[in-house]
Amino acid sequence: MRPGGGPGNGEALRNLRMWKLMQALKLTDEQTPKVLPKIQKMEEARRQFTKERMENLKALRETARQTAPDEKTIRRSIDAMRKARDKFHSEEARLFDDVARDLTPRQLADLLLFEERFRREVGKALREMGPRRGGEGRGPAGKRFGAPPSDRPAPGGPPVPPED
Repeated sequence: MRPGGGPGNGEALRNLRMWKLMQALKLTDEQTPKVLPKIQKMEEARRQFTKERMENLKALRETARQTAPDEKTIRRSIDAMRKARDKFHSEEARLFDDVARDLTPRQLADLLLFEERFRREVGKALREMGPRRGGEGRGPAGKRFGAPPSDRPAPGGPPVPPED
């Protein structure tokens, strides 16, 4: 919950996603109590992976911003990211197989198609919000995506003085 008492954007999006998914799958009364908890486990695994990925990226970014980054530290960060990704993919496959046992082939196809369609719709909605949140092609605080960190010069460009 957010300080205002209502659900946060993430929670609202998860609720919307689950509601739309249940509509798309057309689960029977017998399937619902079996499938719903399994799909929720898949969602939790995805959220956990995303959180871990963001933490690993932050550590890698901080290391890479150093004037003379330690290569061992960079390798450890990259290895941690690979390990987390591999663990997630393994867990995701296991959970997917578990859900698949309770769905008909048509429902399984609907699940896969729903996942792709929902991802595309959310991505489109986020892109459309972009200009209102810092300008087109910009992330939070108006920083360009893919731009070099402000404390490192752009390749071939003049050095950038450190910020105070």
